[in-house]
Amino acid sequence: LEIDVQYGALIEFPTKNVSSEQAERALIHSTPQLLFPFVRKQVFDASIMAGFPAVMLDSNEVDKLWNQNRNALQKSARSSWQ
Repeated sequence: LEIDVQYGALIEFPTKNVSSEQAERALIHSTPQLLFPFVRKQVFDASIMAGFPAVMLDSNEVDKLWNQNRNALQKSARSSWQ
């Protein structure tokens, strides 16, 4: 069973005086933590609705997947802040 999930978020910083380190922390660390419960629910529901056993993502699994894509996201975040 392979489930491909794409989720997005619109992040607005309250001021333009946000350092690149703060922006990176928000984009790379905090945002996925906020989105994870919604992604987990979608994967759980999709697996059941497709007739498969329920798939419950562990937060460690998301961290593993996130780290696999981290370098690409960091480059993207840095280029948008420069």
